[in-house]
Amino acid sequence: SEDFELLCPDGRRAPVDQYSQCHLAEVPPHMVVTSNEKSEIALNEIRDAILSAGKLYSKRPDLFRLFGDFDGTKDLLFKNSATGLLSLESGSPVMQRYSEILEVIKACENQPSS
Repeated sequence: SEDFELLCPDGRRAPVDQYSQCHLAEVPPHMVVTSNEKSEIALNEIRDAILSAGKLYSKRPDLFRLFGDFDGTKDLLFKNSATGLLSLESGSPVMQRYSEILEVIKACENQPSS
């Protein structure tokens, strides 16, 4: 559609039909993220709460179906193939790639719109 544009890794924008040459990622990052304005204590509390929920509900889907189909809908919160959650270290390849994507988005935000 002409209402949308792609953000390219080099900072330029492209029409959506050029997705094979211009994309930030082939699939969205498989992460839960929060604002970087949170304190370290708040980040730890959020991380612990999410990981605890993942552990509980992976063992007790009768309480809440966090993973798998929900009411006939696939990949609702997480991909159906997910069985749990992990905490990522800041220097991990996934986090590095995510940081690169954020930098491109920031660069695009600073460009004048056409």
